[in-house]
Amino acid sequence: MNVVNQQQNTSQTGEPETTCETCFTDNLTPEQITAYEGILDTNTVFTSIEELCIFIKENPESIEISSLIYFIGSQAGIDNNTLEEIDLCLEDFFGITIPSFG
Repeated sequence: MNVVNQQQNTSQTGEPETTCETCFTDNLTPEQITAYEGILDTNTVFTSIEELCIFIKENPESIEISSLIYFIGSQAGIDNNTLEEIDLCLEDFFGITIPSFG
């Protein structure tokens, strides 16, 4: 199980730039990240949020993205409002509309 320890780039304003991974790490506690990645590793082909982000990048229009985020999150005990924030962040980051599940 890998916890994402990605160095954040900073924008010209000095604020950290959003990445796919930060959509998760900015909205989840370290304990929730560990739980999320544990469920992810047990129930999917992905072992980390980083691997999930690679899938999302390669398949941004997939209808499975939102359902996967919500399924894993609910199994990890994460509330729907937090999962919605992750969904919205990913939509902003990738410039897409993720087909809604939650």
